[in-house]
Amino acid sequence: MELRILAVGDVVGLPGLSYLSRHLRSLKQLYKIDFCVVNGENANGVGILPRQADLIFDAGADVITLGNHTFGRREICPYLDDNRYILRPANLAPSLPGHGWGVFETNAGPVAVANLILSLIHISEPTRQAEISYAVFCLKKKKTKHNKTNNTKKKKNIKSK
Repeated sequence: MELRILAVGDVVGLPGLSYLSRHLRSLKQLYKIDFCVVNGENANGVGILPRQADLIFDAGADVITLGNHTFGRREICPYLDDNRYILRPANLAPSLPGHGWGVFETNAGPVAVANLILSLIHISEPTRQAEISYAVFCLKKKKTKHNKTNNTKKKKNIKSK
């Protein structure tokens, strides 16, 4: 079984939202995507509003990740608590609104998404730090009644893209 995940980087402002709305569903269909994660933290330039998150979901995203601009627009705070499909960085203060990870169902089985924000030092500029948000994916295999030989063969056929 193959699981195809599409991870879309920063959707920025109205041009990014418009492009996503026009093209995401056809890209998912063309490449037979099972699960799609979109980084939406800059959908409002800096930050995201609930209506912009809704546009991203309507375009075909299964999960939205956020990063260092998560709280650029405070209007998103109640939405983060109400919608488990939008993830703020998990390693921010636990008292902040929202969730940093989740397990989501796909036709290929459950997918876990953990959103972490990291502080990196640029090799070319060691005095400059950058914050980067990552979504980490893993497929959790469903238990089957097949014997170990069949399971071993199936594991070798799983591909990630």
